[in-house]
Amino acid sequence: MGNAHDGGLTFAERRKFRVFLVDDHPALLLGLGGLLHREPDLTVCGTATTAWAALAQITALEPDVAVIDLVLGAQDGVELIKDLRAQRPALPLLVYSVHADGRQARRALRAGANGYLVKDEIDNFVPAVRAVLTGQRFLSAPIAARLAQAAFAESNDQVSPQLSDREAAIYRLLGHGHDVKHIADLLGLSVKTVYTYCDRLCAKLAVPDQQALWLKAVREAMRGDCPPL
Repeated sequence: MGNAHDGGLTFAERRKFRVFLVDDHPALLLGLGGLLHREPDLTVCGTATTAWAALAQITALEPDVAVIDLVLGAQDGVELIKDLRAQRPALPLLVYSVHADGRQARRALRAGANGYLVKDEIDNFVPAVRAVLTGQRFLSAPIAARLAQAAFAESNDQVSPQLSDREAAIYRLLGHGHDVKHIADLLGLSVKTVYTYCDRLCAKLAVPDQQALWLKAVREAMRGDCPPL
């Protein structure tokens, strides 16, 4: 599974979404590559086992999506995510990690990851890649549950005493950069229901519309008035 520039690809390969894989276990890279090569619209354009190599090769190869482990020997995958987000802000980044705890997921998502898949959910690997490729968020079920629990746990220290637990949780998630669809997925609600809660938040917090609500939530999160998830 060698690295290849566009010039070395066939016409059919150029029409596929190009995936770059980063993991310090070569056997896993080989296995993931095999899964992707079975898909008619996906191909592996390169792999790396270190953050340094990944940063250089992704810059050169310009893949459509990168899949990144958080533990890369002595290097930290979260730092690689930050570097990639600075260099290629629009590149979809999917974390594929053995860590199923909320703390590591929060670090990765804050750094700029678009999705977080736990490694024991191999059946969700291709769907997760497709999700982030199409601009969606993807979270493993245990990660989504932990993030939602954290949001509700913080509702005891509400940003405003007039907010319900659900409203406070949604407000915090808005403040930490989650969009309405992602919040709906995290909390097990419909998108329409989340929009209804946002309308209620606008009324209770005296802001004119949902865009202003989002800006207020983000500003408060940056100041630390919205506790981190």
